[in-house]
Formats: sequence, structure tokens, C-alpha cells
Amino acid sequence: MIKDTSMYKNIAFLLVILVFLIIIGLLMAEIVQLNKSNEEKDNYYKTIEAESSAEVEAVALYVKDGTLTNKGCTIIFANNSNKEFIFRYKYDMQKLEDNNWVTLLPKSIEDFYPAGTDWVQLYKAGYEIKQKTVEEKVFDWSKTYGTLKAGKYKMLIGTKEVEFTIY
Repeated sequence: MIKDTSMYKNIAFLLVILVFLIIIGLLMAEIVQLNKSNEEKDNYYKTIEAESSAEVEAVALYVKDGTLTNKGCTIIFANNSNKEFIFRYKYDMQKLEDNNWVTLLPKSIEDFYPAGTDWVQLYKAGYEIKQKTVEEKVFDWSKTYGTLKAGKYKMLIGTKEVEFTIY
């Protein structure tokens, strides 16, 4: 009888170990799948960026006359290519200081990425510029970067940039 009890304990112990290993295996498989998914997504966007980098040269960006203030401006996107482009909503601002471009920091991270930001949607969202079109987009950087002081600035929108001077 004593042998039977220890045999049941051994079987129970082995079953617990087996269940534990199965759970660990399932968790590892899920982690591998998530990593593959992220890699595939990253590779997809890198491929699109590489394919479009040559064609994006056919897109010109410039500040619309009469719209530039120290709080914002209207940027004209002129797409002379046969391909549609999406420029992400996020842009960076730089200021020329001592002949070096210095990236400006947003006033606060909440201004740059408001609470409750849907990161996937933010990544996917952007300005769609159809082929052979000219479109205008209004930028209000006062909320993100504040009122700009006099100087030479550069907006980086995707792989494109627009330079302007605030007087």
C-alpha cells in the first residue's frame, strides 16, 4: 500500500511537470509568433519605404505663400509621380543654430502623443497624396513646439523636408 501511494504521488508530480512544460511551450510559441508578426510588419514598411524612396523624389513640399507664422503654416504637397504616397502625421522640427540643425523637443510628450493615443492607428495614419495631384495640409506646431522664435527652421515629414525662416 505504501508503494501504491508513492507511485500515485510520482504520477501526479509528473503530470504537474508535463502541464507546466505544455504551458511554457505554448507561451514560447506565442512569443515567437508575435516576434514574427512584428518582423513581418517592419519588413513590409521597410520594403515600401525602399520602393518609394526613389519615387518620393517626385514629390515636392513647400510652404504656401502668405501662410507662414510663428505658430504654423500650410505645406503644399505636389506629387508629380504616378504613385500615391502617405506621409505620416508625425513630423520633426529642427532649428539652425551655429550652422548645425538641432532637433526641437516637443513641449511635453502628452502634447506630442496625447493620452490614449492609438499607436497602431497613428503609425498607419497620414496624409494621402494621390498621384499627379497638389494638396495642401495645415500644420499648427504651437501645440507641440510652442511659438517659434526668429530663425531658420526645417520640418522633416517622412523622407522630405521643408526649410523656412521665421522673422
